[in-house]
Amino acid sequence: METIYGNRQGLKSSHIKQLQRLYEQRQPGNRLITPEFAQQLAAISHDIHQPVCSYINRRGQVVRVGVGTPAQTQISPSDLPRQSGERLSGIRCLAVQSQALDTASLVAMVRQRLDALVVLNSDGNGSARSRNGAGQIKAAYLAHLVPDVEQPWTVSSPEPR
Repeated sequence: METIYGNRQGLKSSHIKQLQRLYEQRQPGNRLITPEFAQQLAAISHDIHQPVCSYINRRGQVVRVGVGTPAQTQISPSDLPRQSGERLSGIRCLAVQSQALDTASLVAMVRQRLDALVVLNSDGNGSARSRNGAGQIKAAYLAHLVPDVEQPWTVSSPEPR
Protein backbone atom coordinates (compact mmCIF):
# COMPACT_ATOMS: atom_id res chain seq x y z
CA MET A 1 0.00 0.00 0.00
CA GLU A 2 1.41 3.36 -1.08
CA THR A 3 1.46 6.29 1.35
CA ILE A 4 -0.64 9.38 0.76
CA TYR A 5 1.05 12.44 2.26
CA GLY A 6 -0.46 15.69 3.46
CA ASN A 7 -3.92 16.33 4.85
CA ARG A 8 -5.80 13.01 4.68
CA GLN A 9 -8.33 14.02 7.33
CA GLY A 10 -11.92 13.65 6.15
CA LEU A 11 -11.09 11.65 3.02
CA LYS A 12 -13.26 8.66 2.18
CA SER A 13 -11.62 5.30 1.63
CA SER A 14 -12.59 5.49 -2.06
CA HIS A 15 -10.65 8.78 -2.38
CA ILE A 16 -7.61 7.21 -0.69
CA LYS A 17 -7.76 4.33 -3.18
CA GLN A 18 -8.00 6.79 -6.11
CA LEU A 19 -4.93 8.61 -4.81
CA GLN A 20 -3.05 5.34 -4.28
CA ARG A 21 -3.80 4.27 -7.86
CA LEU A 22 -1.83 7.32 -9.06
CA TYR A 23 1.34 5.48 -8.00
CA GLU A 24 0.62 2.90 -10.70
CA GLN A 25 0.64 5.51 -13.47
CA ARG A 26 3.71 6.03 -15.67
CA GLN A 27 4.37 9.26 -17.47
CA PRO A 28 6.47 9.61 -20.63
CA GLY A 29 9.99 10.87 -20.00
CA ASN A 30 9.80 13.41 -22.81
CA ARG A 31 6.71 15.24 -21.48
CA LEU A 32 5.90 16.89 -18.18
CA ILE A 33 2.39 15.46 -18.02
CA THR A 34 -0.17 13.81 -20.25
CA PRO A 35 -3.62 15.36 -20.67
CA GLU A 36 -5.19 12.19 -19.27
CA PHE A 37 -3.11 12.30 -16.09
CA ALA A 38 -3.82 16.02 -15.70
CA GLN A 39 -7.55 15.38 -15.96
CA GLN A 40 -7.31 12.49 -13.51
CA LEU A 41 -5.56 14.72 -10.95
CA ALA A 42 -8.14 17.47 -11.52
CA ALA A 43 -11.00 15.02 -11.05
CA ILE A 44 -9.61 13.77 -7.73
CA SER A 45 -8.92 17.31 -6.52
CA HIS A 46 -12.45 18.33 -7.48
CA ASP A 47 -13.97 15.33 -5.69
CA ILE A 48 -12.12 15.89 -2.42
CA HIS A 49 -12.25 19.72 -2.60
CA GLN A 50 -8.53 19.98 -1.86
CA PRO A 51 -5.32 20.52 -3.84
CA VAL A 52 -3.50 17.38 -4.98
CA CYS A 53 0.20 17.00 -5.81
CA SER A 54 2.01 14.25 -7.64
CA TYR A 55 5.81 13.98 -7.70
CA ILE A 56 7.29 12.16 -10.68
CA ASN A 57 10.89 11.13 -11.31
CA ARG A 58 12.68 11.34 -14.66
CA ARG A 59 11.79 7.73 -15.48
CA GLY A 60 8.11 8.67 -15.32
CA GLN A 61 7.35 6.89 -12.04
CA VAL A 62 5.07 8.56 -9.50
CA VAL A 63 7.19 8.64 -6.33
CA ARG A 64 4.91 10.66 -4.03
CA VAL A 65 1.25 11.68 -3.90
CA GLY A 66 0.03 14.31 -1.49
CA VAL A 67 -3.13 16.13 -0.53
CA GLY A 68 -2.30 19.81 -0.24
CA THR A 69 -0.20 22.41 -2.01
CA PRO A 70 3.42 21.83 -3.05
CA ALA A 71 4.52 23.69 0.09
CA GLN A 72 2.42 21.37 2.27
CA THR A 73 3.45 18.10 0.60
CA GLN A 74 7.10 18.70 -0.17
CA ILE A 75 9.69 15.96 0.05
CA SER A 76 12.25 16.30 2.84
CA PRO A 77 15.86 16.85 1.67
CA SER A 78 16.95 13.50 3.11
CA ASP A 79 14.35 11.68 0.96
CA LEU A 80 15.39 13.32 -2.32
CA PRO A 81 17.22 11.00 -4.73
CA ARG A 82 20.04 13.49 -5.30
CA GLN A 83 21.62 15.04 -2.23
CA SER A 84 23.94 17.55 -3.91
CA GLY A 85 22.78 21.14 -3.54
CA GLU A 86 24.26 21.97 -6.94
CA ARG A 87 22.12 19.58 -8.98
CA LEU A 88 18.41 19.27 -9.64
CA SER A 89 16.65 16.53 -7.70
CA GLY A 90 15.38 14.65 -10.76
CA ILE A 91 11.76 15.09 -9.68
CA ARG A 92 8.96 17.24 -11.06
CA CYS A 93 5.84 18.22 -9.17
CA LEU A 94 2.38 18.36 -10.73
CA ALA A 95 -0.18 20.17 -8.61
CA VAL A 96 -3.89 20.84 -9.07
CA GLN A 97 -5.34 23.68 -7.05
CA SER A 98 -8.03 26.31 -7.40
CA GLN A 99 -5.77 29.32 -6.82
CA ALA A 100 -2.89 30.54 -8.98
CA LEU A 101 0.75 29.67 -8.42
CA ASP A 102 1.89 31.19 -5.12
CA THR A 103 5.27 32.14 -3.66
CA ALA A 104 5.15 29.36 -1.05
CA SER A 105 4.95 26.76 -3.83
CA LEU A 106 7.86 28.39 -5.64
CA VAL A 107 9.97 28.41 -2.47
CA ALA A 108 9.14 24.70 -2.00
CA MET A 109 10.36 24.11 -5.57
CA VAL A 110 13.67 25.82 -4.71
CA ARG A 111 14.09 23.90 -1.44
CA GLN A 112 13.53 20.57 -3.19
CA ARG A 113 15.52 21.59 -6.30
CA LEU A 114 12.68 20.28 -8.48
CA ASP A 115 13.20 19.89 -12.22
CA ALA A 116 9.87 21.65 -12.77
CA LEU A 117 6.67 22.66 -11.04
CA VAL A 118 3.45 22.46 -13.04
CA VAL A 119 0.41 24.00 -11.39
CA LEU A 120 -2.95 23.30 -12.98
CA ASN A 121 -5.74 25.63 -11.91
CA SER A 122 -9.05 23.87 -11.71
CA ASP A 123 -12.50 25.13 -10.98
CA GLY A 124 -12.60 25.04 -7.21
CA ASN A 125 -16.35 25.46 -6.78
CA GLY A 126 -17.42 22.65 -9.05
CA SER A 127 -19.56 24.77 -11.38
CA ALA A 128 -17.56 24.12 -14.53
CA ARG A 129 -17.42 20.44 -15.30
CA SER A 130 -16.14 18.42 -18.18
CA ARG A 131 -18.26 15.85 -19.95
CA ASN A 132 -17.13 13.06 -17.65
CA GLY A 133 -18.11 15.03 -14.54
CA ALA A 134 -14.60 15.91 -13.34
CA GLY A 135 -13.28 19.36 -12.43
CA GLN A 136 -12.29 21.45 -15.42
CA ILE A 137 -8.70 22.68 -15.81
CA LYS A 138 -8.75 26.43 -16.49
CA ALA A 139 -5.05 27.28 -16.84
CA ALA A 140 -1.58 25.80 -16.41
CA TYR A 141 1.60 27.39 -15.06
CA LEU A 142 5.10 26.04 -15.56
CA ALA A 143 7.89 27.08 -13.20
CA HIS A 144 11.52 26.02 -13.21
CA LEU A 145 14.76 27.02 -11.56
CA VAL A 146 17.26 29.39 -13.13
CA PRO A 147 20.78 30.27 -12.00
CA ASP A 148 19.94 33.75 -10.69
CA VAL A 149 20.54 34.80 -7.11
CA GLU A 150 17.82 37.46 -6.92
CA GLN A 151 14.99 35.41 -8.41
CA PRO A 152 15.89 31.71 -8.61
CA TRP A 153 12.87 30.74 -10.71
CA THR A 154 10.95 31.65 -13.82
CA VAL A 155 7.23 31.16 -14.31
CA SER A 156 5.38 30.93 -17.60
CA SER A 157 2.33 33.00 -18.35
CA PRO A 158 -0.85 31.07 -17.60
CA GLU A 159 -1.62 28.79 -20.50
CA PRO A 160 -5.37 28.43 -20.99
CA ARG A 161 -6.61 24.92 -21.50
